Amino acid sequence: MRSALILTLTLIASVAPASSDDQVPRCIVPSTPEGKSPSRDDIVGHYAAVSESEWNLEVWLNTDGTAEVLSEGWEAGQHDERTSVRHRGSWKVSGPYVELRYRGRCEILFFNPSLSFAEFGASGAAPGLQGRHASVSQNLFIGRSLWRVEHLRRIPEVK
Repeated sequence: MRSALILTLTLIASVAPASSDDQVPRCIVPSTPEGKSPSRDDIVGHYAAVSESEWNLEVWLNTDGTAEVLSEGWEAGQHDERTSVRHRGSWKVSGPYVELRYRGRCEILFFNPSLSFAEFGASGAAPGLQGRHASVSQNLFIGRSLWRVEHLRRIPEVK
């Protein structure tokens, strides 16, 4: 667990201002779309990963195109002593993908309007984001799923 916490903390620093687009490596959006293109309004919202381990990941995609990323880590049994780091950035829609830019990097997230809760053992589905690609090898989202928070709050096991 300590290595996961250290990795998370090396990827992030204290709140960083949004980077200008000329400082962020080029995002490579997949050429073959995985689904229909959602509108910006479909995607706006607060998303969170569901984890039983010692980390938390959340992202806010705001109506004005700004974004905030929250990453937290802690030692087993030490949730009250967690380290929280926030990054400010920006986002835009590119087909069914979200280009998320923060701290000099770009990550591509797939928007799934009905992402299954089966990943964490619950029934149902909600709008969600799945990390697909990143401009750097050290990233926060690849291989992770995040669901719209207001839908997660309705699940008894997640509250």
